[in-house]
Amino acid sequence: MKRLTGRFAVASLVLIGLTACGEEEAQETEVAAAEDTHEAETGGGLPVTWIVHEGDKYTFIEIVPKEDIDMEQVVSTGTFTNMGDGMKFGEEILQYEKDGSLFVIDNTGPTEQWAKFTLK
Repeated sequence: MKRLTGRFAVASLVLIGLTACGEEEAQETEVAAAEDTHEAETGGGLPVTWIVHEGDKYTFIEIVPKEDIDMEQVVSTGTFTNMGDGMKFGEEILQYEKDGSLFVIDNTGPTEQWAKFTLK
């Protein structure tokens, strides 16, 4: 009887150990996958996204309220985000002539804001 109880205890410990390893491995896999996609986050909690425009990679740096942008400096590039960009497909890419950065309109919030991208 003691052998049976001992075997059961050992089997339970092994099962608990395997379950814990599986959960840790799953978490590591999720983190690695997030780092490879636009869903990864910066230290500030903002998503890491990018746009490849005319062969250059622009990286998201901040959300800017529309009223803070000099609209006379905004020009359409005539291009849209595509599958190679780390963000939603089909969004119009706008260029800010003042500093050469790019904008994509962000309609996810209660007010219109613009996602700003710069060369890194």
